[in-house]
Amino acid sequence: KSGSHATIIGNVIWGCYVDAHGSVIRGDRLVYADAGTVLRYNVLWKNTSEDRYVNPALVGGGVISTDNVSLIHTHPKFTDLANGDYPLASDSPAINAGPPDAQYKDRDGTRNDIGMYGGHSFIPDGRTTKKPIVLSIDASPIAVPTGGIITIESTGAVPK
Repeated sequence: KSGSHATIIGNVIWGCYVDAHGSVIRGDRLVYADAGTVLRYNVLWKNTSEDRYVNPALVGGGVISTDNVSLIHTHPKFTDLANGDYPLASDSPAINAGPPDAQYKDRDGTRNDIGMYGGHSFIPDGRTTKKPIVLSIDASPIAVPTGGIITIESTGAVPK
């Protein structure tokens, strides 16, 4: 939307380009937005059809990127890219390269990684809580007068 502002932080943007029957369309931008759009702490890699055309100037318009240090223009080094395994390898430049602000820290308090496996929202064991989880709930009657009685029945589970 014109006049809106986006914040693009902590992503691996890889393999995004336009190839018109073998001729790469140059001059276009990977991210082109109105003034005020923020692009920081991202990996921008292989966003053209051939490595020789990779260019850090993939952004345009009013995109704000005040420090080129936070944008990484190199291979993110996934664990096993050929087999679609996208966790970062131990020597990835995206490890501990996410935003340094406290709100983005990993669950253990360290600086987060760039990409889908970084940040406080990533849960290594796939759980969101160690507390009981409600699976279903039923209350009756639906309307209860002041001083009335309501019956609540629920089923749940405890994460193991």
